[in-house]
Amino acid sequence: MKFLLPIMLSILSATTLATDLRGTGDIGVVVQRSSGQLLVVEHSNNTRLAEIGGLGDLSHASVVFSRDQRFAYVFGRDGALSKVDILTGSLVKRVMQSGNSIGGAISQDGKLVAVSNYEPGGVRVFDADTLDLVADIPAQYAAGKFSKTVGLVDAPGNRFVFSLYEADQIWVVNMTNPRRPEIKRYEGVGKAPYDALITADGRYYIWNSRRAVSGSGCRYATTIVSRFMTRTAWRNWRSCRQANPAGFSLPMVHTKSACNDGTLD
Repeated sequence: MKFLLPIMLSILSATTLATDLRGTGDIGVVVQRSSGQLLVVEHSNNTRLAEIGGLGDLSHASVVFSRDQRFAYVFGRDGALSKVDILTGSLVKRVMQSGNSIGGAISQDGKLVAVSNYEPGGVRVFDADTLDLVADIPAQYAAGKFSKTVGLVDAPGNRFVFSLYEADQIWVVNMTNPRRPEIKRYEGVGKAPYDALITADGRYYIWNSRRAVSGSGCRYATTIVSRFMTRTAWRNWRSCRQANPAGFSLPMVHTKSACNDGTLD
């Protein structure tokens, strides 16, 4: 009997482990802004799996996922970066990295998490496993002047792209060597660039800027910039109210603007 007991325990452990194992393909998270909690749900049976608290101010929170889709990185408005295990329904680690943050991104290889900050202006990059600080990139555009950073996205080649709201600039940061980021700056991209995205193929970075187009009656403009350091042909765009501003060029980059009032093709 004493020889059978270890075998029975091994079988029991294996059975329990097999029952607990599951994939993450049908799991999602819901940010509960008012309560400051993250709700973990699954869509195969439409059930709630866990509710995770202690995440701070989630009034303007956003989330990205690890490459294996097990961990959710939550960017809180209070400047906190939280790592949540959605399989165990637990908070792994939380760091207060700034006074006011506005979203983030995870690198192509899944090893780095970048956070876009209002206060202090700039981007901070963390190790995705430990949340240790890897790089601090202040958005200083003039002596003693720092800009809010917005529109942060990940790009091919372990790069991050973001806009500097007060500086009217866009920066492309190459994180191939995390300890020595290489920054490419593009100036004159439009007044106060803010919300942005990158296309699925990683080729185009698209942002909005608070710039009036002369004679158009449009308040905002949408600008498209080709993949960094690449010359490409442009699609034809139709602008609003017969105003189609000429495309302007940045060094080695082609851009084109058009009014953003819902009339673009």
